[in-house]
Amino acid sequence: EFPGGKIEAGESHETALQREIVEELGCRVRVGERVTATRHQYDALVVNLSTYWCEIVDGEPRATEHAALAWLAPAELGGLDWAPADVPAVDLVVNAAVQATTSPN
Repeated sequence: EFPGGKIEAGESHETALQREIVEELGCRVRVGERVTATRHQYDALVVNLSTYWCEIVDGEPRATEHAALAWLAPAELGGLDWAPADVPAVDLVVNAAVQATTSPN
């Protein structure tokens, strides 16, 4: 899954993401442009996700809340078993990476 979590009262999406990255990965990021916002209906709940491009600005990611951490090239993301709510964002990230490598400069 992508790192992230619930937005607390008074937080923007970007501020919440920065806080969650510190909590979950122990590093700091600069939040860039939004990749997408998706809404997914599970059996018992609805999940609203906003996905952003980020750049690490301090520290190294480490698994603090999860059993494992994988750093992968965008082309490798499609081979993972993603939560259904994450799939649209994964597809956009993979497609953006493919376009960046195939577009003439």
